[in-house]
Amino acid sequence: MNFWHLFLNMYVFWSFLYPLEKIVSPEAFLALYVTGGVTSGLASHLVKVFRSSLSPSLGASGALLAVVGMVCFSMPDLKLHIVFLPWLTIPAGKGLLGLMGIDLAGVLLRWRFFDHAGHLGGVLFGCWYLLYGQNVLWESYRRRVVQAWKTVTGQK
Repeated sequence: MNFWHLFLNMYVFWSFLYPLEKIVSPEAFLALYVTGGVTSGLASHLVKVFRSSLSPSLGASGALLAVVGMVCFSMPDLKLHIVFLPWLTIPAGKGLLGLMGIDLAGVLLRWRFFDHAGHLGGVLFGCWYLLYGQNVLWESYRRRVVQAWKTVTGQK
């Protein structure tokens, strides 16, 4: 991962924090981010095993794209700005479809500029988490997770 990739990831992450606060609690965000990174890493690894190409993947971009997927899927009319074209705005729903299309093409055409399988895995996980994950994963384990978190951080 080079400096610009990391910088753009952190800028996008910062840009999506405000709308994300309206969707999930801080504890649920942690669950989304960590499991999004693991899921995107798994998606990346499975595609690489299928292709017999085992290059390493961090999963950080996939975790970020889980956040992007959740926000864009839940707020499809939210206006997004493209980093290098700030005067151009697109609805989040259409931007998400475009991003998924680019990453799907990257997987199918074996582009190697980004980890397209990891990105796609992250976006799909973020959408799934919004629809089902909060109930299936979060609500069923919430009491135990929050209690453990409070114990670790020293809160009552």
